[in-house]
Formats: sequence, C-alpha cells, structure tokens
Amino acid sequence: FERSADGARREAFGRFCGANADWLSDYALFRALKEENAWAPWGAWPEGLRERRPDAGAAARIRLARHARFHEWLQWTAHAQWGRAREAAARHGILLFGDLTFGIARESSDVWARRDDFDFGANMGAPPDKYSEAGQDWGLPAYRWTRMEEGGHAWWRRRLAQAAALYDLYRLDHAIGFFRTWQVRGGKGKDRFDVSGDHEAAARGRRFFAMAKAAGAPAAPVAEDLGVVPDYMPPALADLAIPGYKIAPWLRDAHNVTADPSSYPHLSVATLANHDMPPFKRWWREAPAHERDSYWRMVTGAHEPAPALDEHARGRVLENLYGAGSALVLLQVQDVFGSAARINVPGTVTPRNWTYRFPFTVESLMLEDRPRRVAAHLRRLALASSRL
Repeated sequence: FERSADGARREAFGRFCGANADWLSDYALFRALKEENAWAPWGAWPEGLRERRPDAGAAARIRLARHARFHEWLQWTAHAQWGRAREAAARHGILLFGDLTFGIARESSDVWARRDDFDFGANMGAPPDKYSEAGQDWGLPAYRWTRMEEGGHAWWRRRLAQAAALYDLYRLDHAIGFFRTWQVRGGKGKDRFDVSGDHEAAARGRRFFAMAKAAGAPAAPVAEDLGVVPDYMPPALADLAIPGYKIAPWLRDAHNVTADPSSYPHLSVATLANHDMPPFKRWWREAPAHERDSYWRMVTGAHEPAPALDEHARGRVLENLYGAGSALVLLQVQDVFGSAARINVPGTVTPRNWTYRFPFTVESLMLEDRPRRVAAHLRRLALASSRL
C-alpha cells in the first residue's frame, strides 16, 4: 500500500487508523491471526495469543504486520465508500437507517479483545413465552453489565458513536435486554434474568438509554421494543423520547379490533412486519379469518370478508399504513413486492434463515417494469401522506 499510494491517500489512511485505533488495531490483528490459525476458534490458539499476553501480542503484530495492515486498509476502503454513498444519499434527501445488534458472537475480535466484559458461563437468550415455550438460547456470551457500566460503557459508547458516523437513525436491537437480560446457564432452574427485580431493571435500562441517546448523537436511536414488554419499559423510553415499533397486525384498540395506524403516537415507527415475523402476505394467508376480516374492516370500513391479498388489496393496505400517526413508516421489501418469503424463523436453525435475497439485481432494479411501477406507487403514497 505504502509503495503505490500517493501522499494524500497515505495521510488519509493514517488519519483513519489513528481515529479508529481503539478497535481497528485489535480487529486487524484478530483477522490476521484467524488466517494464520486456519480459522480455528481463538480459544484453541496458542496460550499466549489466547490470553492476549503482551509479549505474544507484540510478536504477532511484527510477524503479521503486512496481513494486519491489509485488513486495516480494507476497513478504510469500506468506510470511504460508505461515506461517499451516504453523502450521495443526503444530497437526495435520503436518510440511512442502520442496526446495532444486541449481542455479538464469541468468535469476534471484540470478545477476544475485551473478554472481561463477557460472562462465558452464560449465553444470552429469551425466556419461555407465547412465542417459544422452551425459551431461546442464542449462543452469544452474556454481558457483565455491572463491569461495563463501571467502566463507563466504553465499548457501547464506541459502538454508538460509530453508528452515528454511519447512519442517520439506527435500531437498538432487543431493547428489553438493556433493562434485563435472560441468561441461559444450563440445567433446570439455572436460567434466569441478570437483575433481581423490576426496580433494578427499570433503573439500569433508563441509565443505558440516556447514555445511548447522548453517545450516539446526532443519529437518532429507535428501540426494538417487541416481544413480552414489562410495564416499566414503555414509559422509560417515552420519557427519553426514544421511539419504538408499531407492528400493524398485532395492535388492537380498546374494543379488541385492529387499531387504525392513524391512532399510533408520533413517537413511533409503523410497519407491517419485521425480520423475525412472517411477511404481511404470509400473515394474511395464515392468520385466522376473523383477524383478516378485522384488519380489512379497519382499512376499508366495509363489513365484508377480507379478499385475497392481490395487488389492489395490498395497495389499500400500504395506503392505510402510510397514513399512520407515526413519525416513520418502514416497509420490508417482501411487503413492497407482495412476497411471502421469510427472512428468519426464531428458535430454528435451517439453511433458509438469513438467506433471503432481493428479487431484482441492482443493475435491473429501475429498468424492469414492475419495480418501476412499485416505486412510482410508493412515491404517490409518500406525497399523499406528506412523507416526502
């Protein structure tokens, strides 16, 4: 890199490495060590590297300097490309919405470099509920929340600052986990929440989200407040002016019929489904008839059985959602094009999870007739609802 780059590029690369030294150096060395050790788990590396002993780390940085530098260069290149894309989007009035996952895999550079922040005796997951009778074990190492907070949440602050550098808005995954985290320790009676009661959980969550809102500024956080939500969580998020989600098929009004999106609070994000749910078309096909009829009655005001979700009916549903009181409406690509293909089925491990692909290539997206018609329809809806 140094031999071929001109002075300006070399200086820009050096500035990037300096500004991101608190994570980039460890990440690049971790990638180089993964390659040197044939991608074996870091727990199986030689003891000095596994335990991050200074002498072993220093020797590895010298031995693998060229390989680590390459991974630093890749990150610089990716960030530069993203920055240009974000600038182009901003020129067209487009906001970028990102995502911060709640947990991270054991086989990551962050866990290897910051192992004191993690409890390897427990995995994070979700307790038994109506969505999963057995509960969920995500296989992700549990956080040591007390230690993280005592350290000023340095790692989370860095993640949040990075989100602000990449996005205009970002989703904080599994918001309830910041209040209380379900720990899977194995064996009957050993799985439990990591806080002793509601008061402690509410206080921890409020402290975290207050910190997150400040650390991630000017990007705006959105809390993924789905699942079984304890009573103390909604007011905590509302007090901090952090929006949550409104999943249209789930919501009922005081009369136990489908709530009209126009009634949603402004401080919210309206959508038809998320990545862990069936797309709206599949929900429409599989939901009990009375739920479909209730939804259709809400959309049209007509007391008639819900029709098949053809293009006309789907257009009515989208128009109704665009009229939501929410500040933001999000649509999955499946719901835009009327696909029933799922992205993920929680609690399962199959080749179909997380393998969904967009139905058009980027090159053909605005050349083929159907995506052009869909884009024009969405533009009309956005204009009519003052969302554009």
